[in-house]
Amino acid sequence: VEMINRTGIEAKGIILPFADLTVNEAAANRVDRSSPNHVQRATYNTGSATVGGNLVDTMLDSANFYDVLRNKPKIAQMGARTLTQLVGNLSIPRRSSTSTAYWVSEGMDITESRGVFGLLNFTPKTLGALSAITDLMLKQSTPDIEQLVRQDLIIVMALEMDRAAISGSGLNNEPRGILNTAGIGNVDTGADGTTLTYDLVVDLETKVADLNADDEGQAYYFTNAKGVSTLKKLKSSTGYPLWIGSETNGLAPGTPGSINGYPVMRSNQVPKNLTKGNGTGLSGMIYGDFSQVMYSMWGIMDLLPNPFGRGYESGTLLLRAMQTCDIQLRRVESFAAMTALITT
Repeated sequence: VEMINRTGIEAKGIILPFADLTVNEAAANRVDRSSPNHVQRATYNTGSATVGGNLVDTMLDSANFYDVLRNKPKIAQMGARTLTQLVGNLSIPRRSSTSTAYWVSEGMDITESRGVFGLLNFTPKTLGALSAITDLMLKQSTPDIEQLVRQDLIIVMALEMDRAAISGSGLNNEPRGILNTAGIGNVDTGADGTTLTYDLVVDLETKVADLNADDEGQAYYFTNAKGVSTLKKLKSSTGYPLWIGSETNGLAPGTPGSINGYPVMRSNQVPKNLTKGNGTGLSGMIYGDFSQVMYSMWGIMDLLPNPFGRGYESGTLLLRAMQTCDIQLRRVESFAAMTALITT
């Protein structure tokens, strides 16, 4: 009331003198309050724990959890064959070459000839992934950490098998992938790599067709996002795009489109960090009948939690995924590749 009488201001709340909103540092040392040596009171804020931050709650919106962006496995989608429930070693017989027919004159002996047979051998190789989860993490996590880790292990195993089928080295118990298999068609890309042209696209198809290896299944072009971008920019001599979108030719979902009459599959599992000569950051592109990729599986993927392994004393849970498998090309002639494309 006294402040209303003094100021003539009708209060809507509590009116305080400005002096009460300031702190006089010298007052703590019993200096006259009328001294001009005073500062404004410190402000409560969330940036510092002790002056407000400790009062602010953090809400964990677990319902809107989202995963990391990952590559897309595509080999199985393009028709790769899978052999399951294997126990012993596996070999598949095949004819490697044929006998020969001869034209002969009357009474002339026909030259004897014979074909050659071989074996496609599958060797068990073990793929594994392992994660450890502490006891406190198991008790406190939202969403459930064990379920998240299980999903992650399954996905990374599938992605690694897909990558191995594409570019596996064949070394250190790793299967040999298409790009590293001797005998597939190779389209020359120069000393340091080359820019993709429509002629090179046709050359890939021709390498396979020339060996009669293009008619046993659905053939695809297969490359990464940069490769697809380059394909979409290819134009005819009159400036007409050579790319046909999937909405035009009714391709399966996940197929961006087609070129040269064949569908194109896209995945960043196809390398984009290749080198050749002085060229770096080069992309790969494969053309082929992917039904000739064969996965062999000994047992099923084993996803095993182990609370009695490393970290048992502290309650740590080990979660392990394992799969015994191999990857082979039934016909190497069914594939051709370029491994040094300058893409944008």
